[in-house]
Amino acid sequence: MSADPNPTPSLAPFRLEFSPSYILVGVYRLSTDSSIRVPVWQKCKHGFVRGILVGLAWVSAITTAQPATSPHLALAQAFFTFGIQKSLIQFFLSK
Repeated sequence: MSADPNPTPSLAPFRLEFSPSYILVGVYRLSTDSSIRVPVWQKCKHGFVRGILVGLAWVSAITTAQPATSPHLALAQAFFTFGIQKSLIQFFLSK
């Protein structure tokens, strides 16, 4: 006795049949209608502030760490890249 969780799979392709212009209408209503905008902002404000704080922390950490690590990483990358090129050149010249 297995119950099918989706009793009408043949209707699945038709569920999202709406005009893409509804997106523009939604953005317009969100920007002009305060009875929609205020509740949406109240719902999203915490995530927005949290994202800004995490982004600022990330930028701060990267800008302090990058000058200390960039020369070492660039030098290591150059040795790695030129080492591979030298090996390939020697390999092809030996044949």
